Amino acid sequence: MAENPDDLLPKSYKEEVQLSNLQFDGYRRFGEDPKWERDAIIESRELWLGFPTPRLGQPLKFPQPRENWSPASFLLFPEGDTPSLEDGVESNDADVNTAKIRLAEAREYFTENNPRFVYKRPLGYGGLGLAVQYRYNDTRDIAIKMSLSHWESDELRMEERMTRKMKGAAHCIQVVDPPSVGVQEPEKFEPRPTSLDSSDEEDTSGDESATEAPPPRKPRRQRTDAELTAKHNSLFERSEAWKARRLARNHNRKDFMFLEFVPGGSLENLIRRMKEADPEGSIDIPNRVLWEIWLCLVRACVAMKYPPRKFHPQRPKPSAPENKQEDLIEMVPPVEKRWRAKNIIHFDIDPSNIFIGNMERPAGSAETASEKSGKRTYDVAFPDRAENEHHLVPKLKLADFGISRDIKPHKRNIYYWYRRKAGKDSFYTPEQFGAEWDAIPPDPNGDESSMNPVAGNYGSHTNIWSIALIMWVLITQLDPPKPPQPQIPPGVQIPKAKEGEEEPDIDRLILQAQPNARISYCPLLIDGDDGDLEYIDEELRRTIYECMYHNPAHRPTIEDLLTQAIQGVKKTFPNEDDERVQRFVSQFFYDADT
Repeated sequence: MAENPDDLLPKSYKEEVQLSNLQFDGYRRFGEDPKWERDAIIESRELWLGFPTPRLGQPLKFPQPRENWSPASFLLFPEGDTPSLEDGVESNDADVNTAKIRLAEAREYFTENNPRFVYKRPLGYGGLGLAVQYRYNDTRDIAIKMSLSHWESDELRMEERMTRKMKGAAHCIQVVDPPSVGVQEPEKFEPRPTSLDSSDEEDTSGDESATEAPPPRKPRRQRTDAELTAKHNSLFERSEAWKARRLARNHNRKDFMFLEFVPGGSLENLIRRMKEADPEGSIDIPNRVLWEIWLCLVRACVAMKYPPRKFHPQRPKPSAPENKQEDLIEMVPPVEKRWRAKNIIHFDIDPSNIFIGNMERPAGSAETASEKSGKRTYDVAFPDRAENEHHLVPKLKLADFGISRDIKPHKRNIYYWYRRKAGKDSFYTPEQFGAEWDAIPPDPNGDESSMNPVAGNYGSHTNIWSIALIMWVLITQLDPPKPPQPQIPPGVQIPKAKEGEEEPDIDRLILQAQPNARISYCPLLIDGDDGDLEYIDEELRRTIYECMYHNPAHRPTIEDLLTQAIQGVKKTFPNEDDERVQRFVSQFFYDADT
């Protein structure tokens, strides 16, 4: 009898871990995508079964052999490769055909059920979703996002749930409430309780201004068998209750999400525009623009730790009905209130998920929120902004919270392992690809990952790494380095191997020279050979370099980064007057395709 190919796939958590450790070993050495196809997994069965797990010894940042990095221009989705969804022609790509079918279904549904929605165009598709631009009631443009697979989608509802946690955040995309566009509010979404996370999914609605912190969570290894059994029983009870509610609900629902329409396109469009202007090199971006962009990205990370709807002093709340401001700048609360900080990790920050919004003007000025000057729309600059923030450079908005999660401490190994491959492989963080994972025992119920300084240590520092990589891509206009490029620390000399000799053990030599050396994955900005990037403010280059340290504990905190960025946007630079900044913004922000 022929062997069933499914029998050659991983059958246990240990085998899954062995496979992923082998895959990420190839990622660190050769830049290989760790998300393998089924046939590749089967063909390499002997390799991953033989991968030592756990692996003893010091985790390597400079493994040998390792493929040399060849810098390549950033073209994540080349313009010419973007297929039309409206041409009516069947494609050879099944995913394109799926998107075309879903677009046709969406147009038919909204035409029949809500004539106040006027179709404009598809905005894009990818992953599991399709986004479409509509004009509502001839007064506002909105983006409608739906699943690519079918109308009912728990994944889309989860994305809406996570996006709503950013309600009011000026630098995060906003959900449009259905009633505001004449659509009934859908029934409340309840995520299914899973064994991956046995704790209750909470969303506090209390006053985040409280100053008394609760007792810390007890680490898993300190819990008694009775406590662990009680959590397991609680999960079972909640799962059964969830199933009962699921059976009783509406099974003919249509899931879609209304989002604010951001007309400036994505940061990916902006980078592509710069590459079109200089295909062989890179466009010099004014330092004042770079600091403004950095402040926007830092603000978005602040929102994921201190959501404005919970922490902003002017947030709308029942106890302060006079607070009407909905567009809230992200800020760090006083020290005594930071214990309520969230730990929302985006997991998918890349240039295609960062959108270009509007510049701002003070309320009552000649150009206000609804007035236009040429192609430009201006939002109101509320008093909570930094001085001249968004006055010359549009604000950026972080979007696509579909795989974002509020990561909890003291969980099982499998909880953190499950997110190793979350996001796009070019934008993985050391918390995902680091060799420290090889030392974690393959016990799904163990707590080693929750105590590891790198492997699975997802936190605000993870988002910080991601926005630093975004800045690196923007400045260099190159694809993210693959394989990742750990940098030799300043002051450490590594001898080059002569012909016929083995490559030196770089990790050992660094440990001998600087036992506490901090390793960054940020090439070119500090020690570039050609000096093309030396025009960039050294403080900003150094900050980006430090945000890409391997060990999360070595990276700057989001609190310190915000303080620094607010001062950074006030800096002046030779040959960077307002006119030059305006010319750059006009050429690459406003004249770019959206």
